[in-house]
Amino acid sequence: MVLFQHTAPEPTEEEQARLAARGVTVVPGEVAAVEVDDDRVVGIRLASGEVRPREVIVIGPRFEFRHELLDPLGVKAVEHPLGIGRQAEADLSGFTGVPGLWVAGNVLDVTAGVMQSAASGVTAAAALNADLTADDAERAVLAR
Repeated sequence: MVLFQHTAPEPTEEEQARLAARGVTVVPGEVAAVEVDDDRVVGIRLASGEVRPREVIVIGPRFEFRHELLDPLGVKAVEHPLGIGRQAEADLSGFTGVPGLWVAGNVLDVTAGVMQSAASGVTAAAALNADLTADDAERAVLAR
C-alpha cells in the first residue's frame, strides 16, 4: 500500500511510525494525474513527472456544503473536525448564530446520512419552535 502525500502535510513521527508498522510507503510530492490505459488505472503521475505504477487507487473525498444561499445571510463555513470538508458553523441544535436561522442534515455535519439528517431536522425544528414561542411570549409581555 502506498500513501501519496499530495498536498497534505508531512506525517508526524507518530503517524510515520504507524504507517511503517502497517507496511505503508509514503510518497511525497503533488499528484499531477491518474494514468489510465485502455480504461484501466495503470499509475499515478507526480508533478515531478515520475509515474508510480498502480492498479487501484482510493481517494479521500472532501465534502462541501452548498453554501451559496447561506453566505449572503452571514452563515460561516467551518472545517469538519475530521478535516474532510467544510460545513455550516452552528451549535448542536443547528442554530447558526444568525437570528431565525437553523441548519440541519449534511449542512450541519457533512458526514450525516439520511437518518442522522432527519434527526437533526427534528432537533432544529424543536429549537426553532422554542425560539418562536419565546418570541411570542416576549411580544405578549411588551403588548401588555
